[in-house]
Amino acid sequence: MRYLALILTLALTCPDLSHTAQKKFNDSCDIEDFATIENAIVKSKLMRENPSNQMTYSFLTKEDFLKHFGGSEEGFDNLSRQGSKMMILNAPKMKPGEEFDLYAFRIDQKTMFVANLIANAEGELVTTDRNKSPLSKVNITLGFQMKGEEMSYALLSKDKSRCLATSCAIDPLEAKWSDGSKIYMAMLTHDLKIFYLYGSQFKPGEIVTLSFKMGNKDFSEDFVASSQGTFYTILNHDTLGQTGGKGHVRATKAANGESVALEYLWGESLTQSFNAQNNRKTR
Repeated sequence: MRYLALILTLALTCPDLSHTAQKKFNDSCDIEDFATIENAIVKSKLMRENPSNQMTYSFLTKEDFLKHFGGSEEGFDNLSRQGSKMMILNAPKMKPGEEFDLYAFRIDQKTMFVANLIANAEGELVTTDRNKSPLSKVNITLGFQMKGEEMSYALLSKDKSRCLATSCAIDPLEAKWSDGSKIYMAMLTHDLKIFYLYGSQFKPGEIVTLSFKMGNKDFSEDFVASSQGTFYTILNHDTLGQTGGKGHVRATKAANGESVALEYLWGESLTQSFNAQNNRKTR
């Protein structure tokens, strides 16, 4: 997935995001007017704390799965042992009769069509098949995702005039303070060398210092939380001249010195670790 709009936005604050790195974004999507979907996905990533007019998601608990979907306890436990999670999507009310296509996007795959939906008399999206299942009752199983990898979903109206999106990770890269504020990281490019970091739940105007260790490079930068208590930046490992490695980020609050940290793998190191982990699970 390209996320070119996100790159262009963030390149203003991240001058090391080179033209070469931009070209590494996956251009394999074959949907006509993909820019509409791309912009919606970018918006959903950067407005996580303001989901108005966006899709939202929630992971199913075992109780939800047994009560609302008629699944078995054994089935839920088996999926959990495999590192999979089940989730549902929710969308705001639509104009009755309005039709949408639901697509899924994974960072290393082409676009996947999921379902056709139409808004019923109450404005709730339901599938167009004979079951007329509400979107909120469509059980989606996520599995075999790398740590920090997001799956994105987009609802595109038939006339291409409206698009809603959301992105989620079953194994997120995140660290939290005791007051609920947190930093969250996710990969952006299929070569696993470019990540975005998102901070949320901060006080407006709060200053946070991010200290990075990427390869043999160490650097720090101050960020000021927006009026919504958020900030974001790009981590571009493509400039290191390496195929993979380990990264480290420490976030420190200027007001009290409290900090949290994240360690993560990127590039070929992440791929190798993920493949080894899956091989152990399937034995």
